[in-house]
Amino acid sequence: MRITGSDWEELGIFADDIAIVDRALEPRKSDDVIWWEESEFRISKLTKLPVDTAPWGVVASIIHRYRNLS
Repeated sequence: MRITGSDWEELGIFADDIAIVDRALEPRKSDDVIWWEESEFRISKLTKLPVDTAPWGVVASIIHRYRNLS
């Protein structure tokens, strides 16, 4: 999935990065996970996931673009 916005820069994930999400992985405490909140996906550490929220998938890799293609 392509990342939009700058909300996740503290995790090293930037706008226009591509997140490779593996839904088959069992999340570990140190993993970044994708979860759903009010019509949009969110990213956070598993340990900071809101109470009663299930992770949708584990961020397995991030692809950073070095060259602007436009």
